[in-house]
Amino acid sequence: MSVRAFRESWLESAKIVAPLGVNLMDCINGYRFKFGDKPFAGVGGIQCLAYQFAIVDTLRALGITPDGYFGHSLGEVMCAYMDGWADRRQCLLAYSAAQLRATDEYNHGLLLQAATDCTWSELTTRRTHVTGYEAPVRALIDELNEQGRITKPLWLAPYSIHTGSAFMADTYDTLRKQFERVVPDPQRRQHSARWLTSVPPPMTGGPSLSSPPEYTFAEFMASMLWSPVDVKSAVDRLPADALVIDISGQRDLRHVVLKDRPQAKYISCTRVEPTIANQSVITNVRQLLANTGTDGGPTHVIATTRQATNAALDELRDRHSNLHVLQLDGTDYKSFDGFAKQVADIVGDRGLDTLINNAGIYLKQRLNETTAEDMVTNFKVNSVGPLMLTRALLPVLKKSAAAKRKTIIVNITSQLGSIQNIDKFKMAMFYPYIVSKAALNMINKCLDVDLASYGIRSVAIHPGHVATDMSPHGTFTPEQSVTQVLRTANTVKDSDYGKMLNYDGAVLPF
Repeated sequence: MSVRAFRESWLESAKIVAPLGVNLMDCINGYRFKFGDKPFAGVGGIQCLAYQFAIVDTLRALGITPDGYFGHSLGEVMCAYMDGWADRRQCLLAYSAAQLRATDEYNHGLLLQAATDCTWSELTTRRTHVTGYEAPVRALIDELNEQGRITKPLWLAPYSIHTGSAFMADTYDTLRKQFERVVPDPQRRQHSARWLTSVPPPMTGGPSLSSPPEYTFAEFMASMLWSPVDVKSAVDRLPADALVIDISGQRDLRHVVLKDRPQAKYISCTRVEPTIANQSVITNVRQLLANTGTDGGPTHVIATTRQATNAALDELRDRHSNLHVLQLDGTDYKSFDGFAKQVADIVGDRGLDTLINNAGIYLKQRLNETTAEDMVTNFKVNSVGPLMLTRALLPVLKKSAAAKRKTIIVNITSQLGSIQNIDKFKMAMFYPYIVSKAALNMINKCLDVDLASYGIRSVAIHPGHVATDMSPHGTFTPEQSVTQVLRTANTVKDSDYGKMLNYDGAVLPF
């Protein structure tokens, strides 16, 4: 947000979606909004659109104008913006309106989607994306696993897009009418040749269009969500010597879409999407502040943020004098000593009795996708960062322990870092992430062995499968997870320090 063009673009998007009850400044800090008693699933997409708008606007401010652009699904909406075919307001309002009504037949079972690892050369013999009712899709995934074809994670959805009329006969018309109500724009127009669309030609049950196609905005949005995605034909039109700039926020472009392709020049404008760490930091702070003034409650709560400002934390700080918000980049190890001095000035002679190492990123690369850069990136944040920060804060931790106060280090880990149990999680065997968490578990054990003589204990806690924008179908909300984690951290048995615990206190195997 320190880049002017990015900030101004984000604020412009924020004004558009504010009447919907969506605060984009809170979105960028990882909040999940609810409309009524249900999470608003569209917030993640709105946030992603706003982020991509800001990246595009920043590139334009730098004088970078692409010769072409392509995307799939949500990425097609961004192409419409880049092409000048649709404006920001149309894109944001239309995306928030995209809903499919369910029929009785459709409600017989949730749909399950799964993506399989595949190269372009295998496209003729394998499916890269499967959508269907839960039982047959699970059976297909089991069959692929038995054949040694490892698949990417599957997820349940209350409806499925990009499936034509396979599950609902009137899907296209239902969507088109919704978009016409939100963005009434009857003018039909063509997009430019620079837009390498991944929407295939119209099929039965879809729109009746001219060739080349001319769409109203509502027809475009409905067709894009209704049609299957044909990324391969779009990539086939990409020049072999193209310099590709990825603004998607994911790594699929390089590791899947461009796999076996000649495009070697590649720039990613993003690293990872927000994870549980971003959301649970704010939830952690709220719950710790709620215990202020109670027996055993915190005297000071220190929260960190990579950005110079964080709207949610700043708002809490204005209401709680014992909350201190400090800027910290978990990979800028040289800054840790200065950060430790700030902490020492805050806690004084009491020292620091609880350190929660919560920062983390989730790079989801399998064996054939993993690069050395991926491994190093995940290690720097998930493993090296917590160790170096703990080392920098040792003086204030020792000061607390010397005063005979319970002093603990809590490392937020993942059960995916369990070497003994990894065969149970084949669907999530992402090398950079799981190996970095296994390393964190060892660091946790070493810290406990090293520091126990000073009265400082260390424990690793798995927070559970938490519902975030990255993983919307998790078992717990961030609030539920944090409540469990804090309770477990406060009630660890002496014999369980150094171990990996589940959120409920049960011991998990290394």
